[in-house]
Amino acid sequence: MQEIGRGAKVFDAGPVRGRFLPMEGPDDDAEYTHTGSQLPIDLAEHVNVLDESIDSLRAEMRAASDETAVMEQTESVIVVANAVSSAAEHIERARAAVRTLKSVIGMN
Repeated sequence: MQEIGRGAKVFDAGPVRGRFLPMEGPDDDAEYTHTGSQLPIDLAEHVNVLDESIDSLRAEMRAASDETAVMEQTESVIVVANAVSSAAEHIERARAAVRTLKSVIGMN
């Protein structure tokens, strides 16, 4: 085992095991911590989860809207249909925002 360095003890912790990969330049960590667009992998994954979730919600809202359209138009059904329509508009706004975010951060 090669000793990498020494320093003042900062906190109590036991020894750790792992593999040390020295970095020679500023781009050496790109393979481990970034996507191809130089974004942290976690950020890209969360944006993709948001995008997929919004698409799924959009499909479910369309199904709910289609279902309320064929129901007898009682007062309760009209209230539900209006709520579904309003929620669908919010989903479209969120979808547009995620598209813009993906564009801004280079995830096209």
